[in-house]
Amino acid sequence: MANEVRTTKVSQKFNTVDDVADLIDEIKQKEDSLETLVLEGNSYGIEPLKAIGEALTMCHQVKHLMLNDMFISRLKTEIPEALRLLFGGIMSSEAKIITLNLNDNAIGPVTMPQLLPFLESKSCESLRILRLNNCGLGIRGGQMLSNVLSRLENLQELIIGRNRLEIDGVRDICQSLSNLSHLEILELPQNGTKGDGIVGLTQALASNKNLKVLNLNDNVLKGMDKLLADTVQGLKYLEVLNFGDCLLKTSGCISLMSAIQRVCTTNGVCYLREIILNGNEIGKNAVPSIKATIEQILKSRAHDEIELKIDLSCNNLGEDLVEDLRAQFADSINLIVEDDEGSADEQDDDEPIDLAGDENVNLNQSNNGDVLDVEQLIIQYDSNFQNLKKLAEDFFLVSSKGFRNDLNNISDRSKIEVEAIIKVGLKYQLKNHGFDFINELLIVCGLLKSEDKKSKTYSSNDLRGPVLALAFSLKFLNDINQKKCIRVFLKKVMDDEKYDTVRSNLLSFVYSF
Repeated sequence: MANEVRTTKVSQKFNTVDDVADLIDEIKQKEDSLETLVLEGNSYGIEPLKAIGEALTMCHQVKHLMLNDMFISRLKTEIPEALRLLFGGIMSSEAKIITLNLNDNAIGPVTMPQLLPFLESKSCESLRILRLNNCGLGIRGGQMLSNVLSRLENLQELIIGRNRLEIDGVRDICQSLSNLSHLEILELPQNGTKGDGIVGLTQALASNKNLKVLNLNDNVLKGMDKLLADTVQGLKYLEVLNFGDCLLKTSGCISLMSAIQRVCTTNGVCYLREIILNGNEIGKNAVPSIKATIEQILKSRAHDEIELKIDLSCNNLGEDLVEDLRAQFADSINLIVEDDEGSADEQDDDEPIDLAGDENVNLNQSNNGDVLDVEQLIIQYDSNFQNLKKLAEDFFLVSSKGFRNDLNNISDRSKIEVEAIIKVGLKYQLKNHGFDFINELLIVCGLLKSEDKKSKTYSSNDLRGPVLALAFSLKFLNDINQKKCIRVFLKKVMDDEKYDTVRSNLLSFVYSF
């Protein structure tokens, strides 16, 4: 291409300026006609990239940087400086970058201080495509990246798989994506995320209704049936859905199929062309729903000329049902059902997802991904009510997870859930003159010792969130004696150094309500 410069060599190690002399000459010859720079598949040292960066200062029209796999066998200590020099040249040129591909480079947290200023610069104001697949970011690198993602207002494609982001990294990144609205492609495969990470993802997708590609391959989606179904139902332009190796199980598959059917019927048209559900331990009970969904997609798909691909390999459908599926759909779709592990007895796989080690948190969310209002939450907590002790434990989990260090307070979402929990708990108080629920709350806040020796001890936990939530709960108590009781216990902890960072907010709650 006339407007492209690329290295003609592959798997070469460039250590000196002379090693890239031809490449630099070509960059200088093209100057403002250069739009695409391709450096992939080689190994660049600091000096070569410094020279390339200097040459790029005169290339004001560069739009696409294909920098994937360009540090083969380089030390992690070399990469930050090399990228700083390269990015410095581009920022000096004031070029407006549209595509930044850094896949398969050992960036990690150590290089983020060099990448983030570039992403924050005017050069990336128009960035639409960001690819950071297999860059070793880890949780810390993901959290650092999340600080700038929300500023990339034009971002349409984010590929950030194989980075060991786990729960915290994905959650923080998705919080940033909630502030965007133009995403069309989101790929987060093989990041070891589940629970809160997936909850954060669904919230982000509620703001990005035009998504066309969603790839969560090889993460844990077990127990997220309703949340994921509600999310998929809102993505009416979705073309590719990859939930392979995600432990969806039979119930998850059925919920997903129902959501896809609702997309077809509600919108009257379906854009899906690829559904990947391999390796999900999907059993025979899901087959009727799969059949009905395929038929619905074929009936309402937007483009008849595009072949529909569905991969159900490595599940537990059973030989007879696999053959039945092939007989019915092999001529109309690209159906892949290989290495089926045979039908097994269906088991109840609707157990709740583990969000924090051995605890479960209430996943209250509306169909559009927004947090439900108080009245809706009250209905849900009321319908799932077991006992006051369990409700107090929900209070502990919601307030603990909702504590924000940056604000030294609990989040707005937590306040809404705390309000619902308190109102349901007060409804079920039947003994001890209305103090049985208050006692349970004091216990989970570590302010009162339980008489039940089998009860969990909370005093060793970080209790800033629960104590703040307890103080906030004063707002919803009408009984003067209940309020006095809680204030007495809260005032006892005011001088405890554990609560130094939250003391001002704690005082505000105590004396406001």
